[in-house]
Amino acid sequence: MVETRVRGAALLALAGVVGGGFTGRWLLDTASEPLAPVLTALHAHADPVMPARAPSRSVVMVVLDGLSRSRFHALLDRGAFGGSPCWVAEVDVGSPSLSRPVYHALLTGVSQRVAGVGNNAHRGAARADTLAQRARDAGGSVAWFLQTVPWFHDLGGATDDTVVVGRNFDRDFLNAQRRGVAFAVLHLTVIDDAGHAHGAASERYASAADECAQTVRTLRARSGSEGVVWFVGADHGHLARGGHGGPEPEVTRVTWAAFDPSWREPVTRVPGVVPVESIAPTFARVMGVAPPRHALGAALPFPGTDSSRDAVALAARRAAVRDALSRTVARNRAAGLARVGLALTVAAIFAWRRGRLRAGLWSLVVVAACALALVAANWPVVSLSAIVTHARFLGRSVAGMVLASLAAMAL
Repeated sequence: MVETRVRGAALLALAGVVGGGFTGRWLLDTASEPLAPVLTALHAHADPVMPARAPSRSVVMVVLDGLSRSRFHALLDRGAFGGSPCWVAEVDVGSPSLSRPVYHALLTGVSQRVAGVGNNAHRGAARADTLAQRARDAGGSVAWFLQTVPWFHDLGGATDDTVVVGRNFDRDFLNAQRRGVAFAVLHLTVIDDAGHAHGAASERYASAADECAQTVRTLRARSGSEGVVWFVGADHGHLARGGHGGPEPEVTRVTWAAFDPSWREPVTRVPGVVPVESIAPTFARVMGVAPPRHALGAALPFPGTDSSRDAVALAARRAAVRDALSRTVARNRAAGLARVGLALTVAAIFAWRRGRLRAGLWSLVVVAACALALVAANWPVVSLSAIVTHARFLGRSVAGMVLASLAAMAL
């Protein structure tokens, strides 16, 4: 009898853990399902397509994947990128602070929540107009130099763009610069790799940051920077122990800096912390092209440029999107609560008819124990940032949930 109960408890615990794992996977996958009314409102209020002038300057966007704000400032202070910046801004990249959602925001000026791009499983092109497309429509060329993943190109690439994926891109990058590419993306990922493997407080992380800074410095020196503005920044930071994805300031607040060798005035420091939606319009203004047509941010002050924009059109787009988002979220929340209530009611009636209502109520104790164990196994980081690596997260979480559910079943 005891063996049967133990075996049954173990099977129930395992079923709960496996079911929870599949549910979590499903929730993550659906995080990139678009909110149709929100995207409809966004597209309905897009800027009109206007006759475009040729880009007046070239822009190189260097994304140092996973570089924390503190480490970035340490590099800036010692001139690791080659010279002093002409412009510095503190940026809130929003949540989720995952790579592909933030890449989308950097290229489009549309936040993760509005675009509906909520995790790295998103596939396909961007859901809004991109900075790369504005450069193309103005007659400029676009190039992508991606150290590992091709996600930037997946979001904003086109057939005629230059695309290099791999670590040996120096020659191709220099050739593109000599041809006068209008917009280039240089994406370096070794810092993020070190953050996941060792954490942001590790020597390996600091070494990877130094390596990337040296790469930027070398390419700037070899390519010649006449008429080219280099923007260097990060998509997210890392916690000291490693991990990102959640809303913690350590991972959502990053720094972006610009290097323009022709500028001799004091550095421009943008006041406060600005939203990630302002990055693409700022880069467009510096390049001398129109901002992405769906961008929800305004261009930031930048030396030698006029940051004005049609405030009426931008305000109308923001208001329409905000209204659609609030209505959609409220409707979805109500529908979700109704489904949960219906499921619990049906389960309670079924248990009562079978004479198992008390057992059903005790099963809630098992569920609560699993939830508490999941939190305890990853404490103090109770967000997506707890997933430093998938294997470690699953190992800690599953072990904690199995033990907790078995203990609860023993009651």
